[in-house]
Amino acid sequence: MTTLKRNNTIVLIIGRKGSGKSTLARVMVPKLGNRIIILDPLHEYSGGVICHSFDQFRRSIKSLYDSYEIRYYSDPTNDNRPLDYSKIPFRYVLRFDNDSDYDKAVGLTRNLGHCWIVIEEITHFVSTYHKSENFDRIIRYARHTNVSVLMISQRCAEIPRLYTSQADSVISFKQSEPRDIEYLSKVGIVGKAGSEKVQTLPVFEYPKSKKDLIRVLDECSITFPDDSTD
Repeated sequence: MTTLKRNNTIVLIIGRKGSGKSTLARVMVPKLGNRIIILDPLHEYSGGVICHSFDQFRRSIKSLYDSYEIRYYSDPTNDNRPLDYSKIPFRYVLRFDNDSDYDKAVGLTRNLGHCWIVIEEITHFVSTYHKSENFDRIIRYARHTNVSVLMISQRCAEIPRLYTSQADSVISFKQSEPRDIEYLSKVGIVGKAGSEKVQTLPVFEYPKSKKDLIRVLDECSITFPDDSTD
């Protein structure tokens, strides 16, 4: 039997407003490596290069890569080895006014490869009523360019089924909307006992397993492997 290696990880964090999901995401982000792009329509994140339009983001990426090329090929010690673009570090926080700019940024991220993309409030960009080809592609095919995805959302019932089905890990904080609770149980994210538990979770807590609750702020050691096996 052949074992195939996965080149990316998809993580989904869900929960009602104020339940702790964005706090956990902010704890996780510094541990995801040194190539990170954050879609931040709610201005939840700080640090890195903040871009307010797709053109600014694209120009900044090009300038970064160009500067690395100049320094690398001007260095006589590189022995004419080709530049490994996947080693160029960056952290971008995207706060665009135009939603179509986010769509283009996702397409560019997929082409860059070897990075994490963090999508705050995924239903701001896609839902069961609104689809995006670039967002769908990064979920379906980003493993080919080693792009991992961290998605955060309040309303799991409004997330397209493709996104929940492709997630390697789903972390649910407190849920109160009947549709969301029903959805969690229906798609198998939690069982009946789990669907009852997520309704009574304290703030900043989520069920790590069927038997215990873990404080989010105690999860500072959380890490994800660069690849996993199927």
